[in-house]
Amino acid sequence: MNPKLKGIVYITLSAVCFGSYGIWSRMMGNAFDDYSQAWIRGIVLLTILFPLGIITKSFKKVRKQDIVWFVAISVGGGFNQAPYFYAFNKLDIGTATLLFYASLTLAGYFWGKISFFEKLTTVKLVSLALAIIGLSMIFTFSLNLQTIFPALAAVVAGFMGGTEVSLSKKISHRYSTLQTILTIFTTMLIGNFLISAALRNITIPPLTLSGAWVGEIGYTIAMLLAMYFVVIGFKYIEASVGSIVGLSEILFAALFGFLFFKEVLTFSTFIGGLFIICAAALPNIKMSK
Repeated sequence: MNPKLKGIVYITLSAVCFGSYGIWSRMMGNAFDDYSQAWIRGIVLLTILFPLGIITKSFKKVRKQDIVWFVAISVGGGFNQAPYFYAFNKLDIGTATLLFYASLTLAGYFWGKISFFEKLTTVKLVSLALAIIGLSMIFTFSLNLQTIFPALAAVVAGFMGGTEVSLSKKISHRYSTLQTILTIFTTMLIGNFLISAALRNITIPPLTLSGAWVGEIGYTIAMLLAMYFVVIGFKYIEASVGSIVGLSEILFAALFGFLFFKEVLTFSTFIGGLFIICAAALPNIKMSK
């Protein structure tokens, strides 16, 4: 398979997994607090992945020049949940989603230019414009003085997420995918546990076979697969193009909402989705020539 096509396939698979987060979150409801659900996932993932890494000999000593990249992606992936949850609790979902994904996409373009010296061609800029138009058609936008700080939190969370996946390209060819994502999950565990403890706000439901725990397990599996696929995908494709392809997560989330929760797919959702599909396809059609 063509390497660029392989990157698109893996990022699309990751988008399916990322898009399923809404299903698991609905099942969890308010049984967990915002931070406990994250560090519990971290414990489960580390318990599974660390022994697996030892058995498969997937770990290698990190070169000094690569430490900065491990720190960048682990901070971006491990700490972005705090501003993400804050933004989505303080803003209407449409505004928070628009700001988050617009920032995430721009981060892919930014790091593609700064760290990988990717050319910002006319095709890529048109693709970016189509993506932003598509986002704005799907999600409403409203902002006032009282919501400036939450809006900034959504932008920060999106940029951190874009930083995480884009800069994984810096190390994905020298280290195993398992070692890379394990670094992110370790930071997620430590960071969210410390915040949860500092706030003294630890809410965990009884350990029984309940919808909340099924949702937590589903979320954990989806996160593992999503991170595994996205790190591999960005290995084969430019960061700017990968960030656009990753927006298909929104389309899968809308589809899951329709299938599982009977959410209405509006005309603007279809048109906005078409814009996003065109945005993702445009640079790849150009590359295939």
